[in-house]
Amino acid sequence: KSAKISLHQSGDMLKVEIKDNGIGFDVEKVLKSGNAFGLLAIKQRSKAIQATTTTESNSNGTTITIEIPLKRNN
Repeated sequence: KSAKISLHQSGDMLKVEIKDNGIGFDVEKVLKSGNAFGLLAIKQRSKAIQATTTTESNSNGTTITIEIPLKRNN
């Protein structure tokens, strides 16, 4: 029914957190199914900007966290 997006900066790191209150899902199973285009796109785009992503999901909802370095090592 609802989703919340929050941004937090700590030093040279920007943390983006997307939370919903849905029914949840098995993250590993969905990623392996080949039907997780949205999650895979987030992971690929994050990797392209040297960010890390985590996805946690349970019966209380899903949280996707993206940690983006504001200073990149080239």
